[in-house]
Amino acid sequence: MTFPKFWKTNNFISIMLLPISWIYSLVSYLRYTLINSERLEIPVICVGNITVGGAGKTPTVIWLAREFQALGYKVHILSRGYKVKINDPLLVDLKTDSAAQVGDEPLLLARVAPTWVGKDRVRAARQAIKAGAELIIMDDGLQNPRLFKDFSLIVIDGMHGVFNNQIIPAGPLRQCLIPAFLRTNATLIIGEDRTNITGKISHFSGKSLFHARVESTTNISTNQPLIAFAGIGQPTKFFHMLESAGATLAKTKTYPDHHAYTDAEIEALLQEAEHLGATLITTEKDLVKIPINLRESIVSIPITLSFEEDEKARFLEHISKCL
Repeated sequence: MTFPKFWKTNNFISIMLLPISWIYSLVSYLRYTLINSERLEIPVICVGNITVGGAGKTPTVIWLAREFQALGYKVHILSRGYKVKINDPLLVDLKTDSAAQVGDEPLLLARVAPTWVGKDRVRAARQAIKAGAELIIMDDGLQNPRLFKDFSLIVIDGMHGVFNNQIIPAGPLRQCLIPAFLRTNATLIIGEDRTNITGKISHFSGKSLFHARVESTTNISTNQPLIAFAGIGQPTKFFHMLESAGATLAKTKTYPDHHAYTDAEIEALLQEAEHLGATLITTEKDLVKIPINLRESIVSIPITLSFEEDEKARFLEHISKCL
């Protein structure tokens, strides 16, 4: 997504919007105060962010699911699904469900573990337990108090941090910073910490602050130019990853987050790639939104979280102690 320029600093526009931010913050506070959380008989890990835009929740959920599967847990995932109107909990079926039906992120998550989509997180969790879940991982949900979390993780993008530290719409924060850190168990900063968010939150996070990076799990071709396109929270991070791997980008094109591609859009990109002698490349999240008949000529890049070994061991140990 494109961030408003006034989110980068506290200027006249952000100050004028503060009264609306206070109302937003008050509503959030009342939700947590008035709604009782329901605790399940199995542990729940919640992965969320405190800012709008892509911070890296989905790769974090996928990484955690695989790690706990390796430890012997039967992991199930809960996802709200972007703009999906599903009242009764639905188990994602990779053979029949599309991104338009269940959302793009649930399709990626369902490749790793059984994934449930539904507006009511508690009902979805109960269905997961009936289906054999021994551990639930929530993709987003830090701002949803209905389901008790045994472990809550804040994911922060190291490139942008928390911008001007203001609540929506004066800034990008979805909730007040200090209460958010005090209510959660750990913070994960993904990528290089360019805004010194580490220093800003070390008072609240202490030893529960961790660092990781996002890497491609496949070699990126550097033999011919690429046309890279993406409709994710922060497309520039994807483009930067390609360039860091040595790829030559003939052109980049960004679309809104969760963008549903049309045949005409993809056909135009394919024609442009042919004209430039380039290869079309995008993310896995984007590929699932592209009509199946047009995917064959498009390369998608799978990504994963990567930790230093000591950091990874410390991170998993910290989570396990809370479950």
